[in-house]
Amino acid sequence: MRKRDNKEAEVTVTMKGVVEKDQVTTASKILAASVVSIGLACTVLMYFFEVSHGGNTWKTGDWLINYSSGFIRRGAFGEVALFLSHISGFDLLWTVFTLQFLLLSLVFFLVVVIFFRTDRSRVELMIFLSPAFLLFPFYDMQGGFRKEILVYIPFLIYVLYLLKGRLPQHGIFLVLAFYAFALFSHELAVFVLPFFIIVTILFFYLKIIEARPMYVLAASFVILAGIALIFSSIFLGIGKASAICNHLVSNGLDSKICDGAINCLEQNSYDGMLWVANIFFQNDYLATYIFALILSLLPFYFLKSVDIPEKYVYAFPTIALLFMLPLYVFAVDWGRWIHIYIFFLSVLVFALADMGYLKPCIKLPIILILPYVLLWNIPHCCHTGLKIGAANYFKKILFEVASIFV
Repeated sequence: MRKRDNKEAEVTVTMKGVVEKDQVTTASKILAASVVSIGLACTVLMYFFEVSHGGNTWKTGDWLINYSSGFIRRGAFGEVALFLSHISGFDLLWTVFTLQFLLLSLVFFLVVVIFFRTDRSRVELMIFLSPAFLLFPFYDMQGGFRKEILVYIPFLIYVLYLLKGRLPQHGIFLVLAFYAFALFSHELAVFVLPFFIIVTILFFYLKIIEARPMYVLAASFVILAGIALIFSSIFLGIGKASAICNHLVSNGLDSKICDGAINCLEQNSYDGMLWVANIFFQNDYLATYIFALILSLLPFYFLKSVDIPEKYVYAFPTIALLFMLPLYVFAVDWGRWIHIYIFFLSVLVFALADMGYLKPCIKLPIILILPYVLLWNIPHCCHTGLKIGAANYFKKILFEVASIFV
């Protein structure tokens, strides 16, 4: 046992030396957070203009799906929005926008809290500024303000409890309740289940909880995800889009808001597969998004595990990626799915690095970080070839702002 402890101490000292040379300053972290804040502000501003013109059929429409015509998949958030709009007398469209803004801001705040908890390496800074992480909706605004925000929140809260070394009863209830709400607001929350399971296992591994609570917690996540998946498979919403749309129109919305996500309720899984197959075979779709995934994962290859067997370090991200494959089969938003995967993986990496289980294996030159951050971004769907990045994007955003006023 002592031999093993000495070996671990030697590895830790060796890696610590790498970290001390690779740490970024507090000023650098503040600058990175400021860059992401500006991106968030631009995203919110552009979406504000969209909402002022009646909303977006996908970014707004999906959040408006509700239970006015009976139980239906994805309806939980819309029902809450309708309730809040009615009791407050506030316009429904702006109620949804306000909730979206608050939820997105909460996600950003929680990520920053986790990121600023400890010293960070240049590799972690590279992950933080990756076009596949927080800046994804800034580069492709059609991929922003989507319902994955709802499942980010319980995961971030769960990770914060892990980093604080405690898991109170009210914390368990909060995380499970938020996760359940996310599941019944969009079925994509089912496919990030492995990330909740691995954090639960880490609670046990760090002796924050005993074995029995770990199994109960893990089973709770699995049962909730299973129920939601069955629910969404039974209550697809076919035949109910028109009734939902009429209800929204009666609440003062333009019927055009139903042309995207709400009308897609009439499609089944087979329709989704046909849509994917059509775009898959007509374009270099697969090559584009494989390359996007490789670029998104690039910073993670500069990290090395400490005290965790390498097989687990590589096995879990692979399992989590495979668990998300059905999303790629049934929907064309491949850029979004990559972003969601990278978001969860990044937060997990920040947590493991905070606890000392991951360290940089090289001193990463800043000159490599800048082009990685600035020269590419992922289209959320329906394009072949990656976008150029920040420079091209600023031209686009200026053109869109100008088009609003012309």
